[in-house]
Amino acid sequence: MIRTRVFHVPGSSRAVLACALLALASSCDSGGDGGQDAGAVDAPAAPDAPIGVDGGGGVEAAAPTTPFCTSKPADPSVTTLSGTWVARVAAAQVVSALGAEMRNQTILDLLVDISQQGTQLVAEGRYCNREQISQGGLISVVLPDRWAHTETPVHRTGTFAVGTDGVPVLEWDMLSEVYGAVLVPPDNTLPTSIEDPRIVDEDGDGNPGITIAVTGIGIAGNLYVVQMLTTAIRAIPVAPDRLEGALTFTSQQNVLGTSSPSLTLLYSSSGGESRADPVVCNSGFTMVRVPEVQGNDGGSGVDGGAISCEWVRAHAATLFL
Repeated sequence: MIRTRVFHVPGSSRAVLACALLALASSCDSGGDGGQDAGAVDAPAAPDAPIGVDGGGGVEAAAPTTPFCTSKPADPSVTTLSGTWVARVAAAQVVSALGAEMRNQTILDLLVDISQQGTQLVAEGRYCNREQISQGGLISVVLPDRWAHTETPVHRTGTFAVGTDGVPVLEWDMLSEVYGAVLVPPDNTLPTSIEDPRIVDEDGDGNPGITIAVTGIGIAGNLYVVQMLTTAIRAIPVAPDRLEGALTFTSQQNVLGTSSPSLTLLYSSSGGESRADPVVCNSGFTMVRVPEVQGNDGGSGVDGGAISCEWVRAHAATLFL
């Protein structure tokens, strides 16, 4: 059941709010209980076309102008990535609507155990934190803690191999993840109505999909949305315990409902476009190894009791310096 509250939206704030609504297209997360049955679906070899907040035109990051979006040289001594890591994915957009423009970056922190066999990698773990940073407007898009800290599982495959230039390269295969709905492949269409049986209350707050808050001068309310994020990553080791690299992504979002009729009306009439930040390396990927300290039960790593999402959130400010 959607709770309805009425808020007044001043005319001077509408353009900025429209940008904030469109900026949500880059919010992302993994679905259900991990794997394809949980809402993660196989991505095509390459997106056929950009997809956006309304299923039409949208967001697609271009190929990086620099190979790995880092100024640091590769460390060729790194030969294996097996172990426990914290990864950060940052997806940047520029959003334009009703004559206003803003920049938006969605930051995702993940805790994963990586196993390597030869050049093949498998990562198993969970999302620990989600954050959205908006610049250039009076309206803020906020990911409530209930959703930001939902520890949705992630499963990812890839390779770590030395290229022809002698540089070891990590490549995570392209992956699509769905939040707020469960899609069974080959279905890859996001719900558009709260009556759709594929919708799940992923953050457990009693509202359909996932809840995102919009706040600002004279404006407050929640959006109930479903999202899909498709990412591909290439990175190099720049130290024995650190990798940095480039992110390419597409994103899609449908709004199922809002807490305010004013927000519903504004969203439906906002228009505009979302696009990947033209400064390609404003998006990126960083991964740092964390110590495999034994937990109370004698285990280690992600599920061993010592390294937890609480630990990741407590150390996030210094992990990626």
